[in-house]
This record gives sequence, C-alpha cells and structure tokens, in this order.
Amino acid sequence: FGEVGAERLAIAPSTNGKVRPCSETQESDEYVIPVETWSGYFAGAKSGFAFFTAEDGVNSGTGFMVLRIADKKKLLEDSTEHGFENIELKAGVPVVHYRRVYSAKCSVVAGGASCIDTIAGATGVSKASLASCEPGYRQAKESLARERCKIKAKPDQQCMARELEVIRGQKWDAAPSVVSYAVELELRLANSGAGPAFVIKPAGGALACHPAD
Repeated sequence: FGEVGAERLAIAPSTNGKVRPCSETQESDEYVIPVETWSGYFAGAKSGFAFFTAEDGVNSGTGFMVLRIADKKKLLEDSTEHGFENIELKAGVPVVHYRRVYSAKCSVVAGGASCIDTIAGATGVSKASLASCEPGYRQAKESLARERCKIKAKPDQQCMARELEVIRGQKWDAAPSVVSYAVELELRLANSGAGPAFVIKPAGGALACHPAD
C-alpha cells in the first residue's frame, strides 16, 4: 500500500473445484511467494503456470517470472518489451510468444565482432541482424540531445551539435547493448529427465538494438 508492487503475491487452492472469491485477508492454506523469489504484480495463469511481472521496467523491458503451480517452483525470469503476445498450446505444451529484451554485457558499437559473436551465441539471433545496433545507438543519442535542447531556455541552431558532442564525451558507444527479438517460450509441467523445464527459441533476428539505460 502506497508503494509499487503488490502487498503480497500468493496462490490460494480452489475449494471443490471452485475458485474462491478474492480477499485481502490471508487464508491459512494460502501459499505466499517469498519476496526474495519475486515481487511485483500478478499477470495471469495458464495450463498450470502462473505469470508475474516486475514493479518497474529497465532497458525498455519489463521483467517477468514464471512459476509452476504444482510444486511452487520458479522456472525462469526474463524480460519482455510489450508484454505477452499470446499463449497457446502445442501438443499440450504451453508456448508463450513475446518480444524478448536481452541486456548484454558488451557494446556492439564499441566491441564489434567479438560482442556480436557473444550476443548471437546467447540469443540465437543472426549476426547480420545486429547491424541495427549502429543506427539504434545513433538514434538514442540524437533523441537525448533533442530532449536536452528542449528544456533549455533559449536553444539555438547549434544546440544539437553541442549536446551530441557532450554525449560522445560521455562514451555512450561503450554502454552495453540491449537487443529485442521475437521468441517462443515452451513450458513443461514436470522435469521428465528428457530435457529442461523450459526452452526459449528465437523466432527471427534482432528487431531493435540500443544502449542500456
């Protein structure tokens, strides 16, 4: 109350197959998700999984967590740019479609081929699609310079050039790259020993790239 994020995140069992009315009072058999596991908001549930979002966004993305309801196990944390596009069942397996936000530890603009190799290896996007980083960084710098000029009492025609020079001095090109791309997230109800509890598959190349916040 009065702060971002829910007061508590919890799972309450159904009674005789019927969902209980939502209540602020904590029930005795309610499972409360520990704050060290996740804090934020409830987003929805599907096919035995519960989805929760973060309180705030970072690097143009909003974090989310997927919890397997049966054993209260947190399967993964990730970040999405525009929320979930949809969730469908494929051969009984829930598949979540969304635009993933991947925050790298290197800069494509400053690190070149080495950073491109690292990001492509971690995400599965094509190396060629990461060519969007150069114009993405340029657009971010120009947008910042434009905003700085807007708040000046008497901006002149040279304001953009001066602000871009200041930004260059702040080494924005060395800021880690943030890449967004479409993915399919496959979730599994139980670990059968035949594979992981989830798989994230790229559904195309990098759609956008910009410097980290």
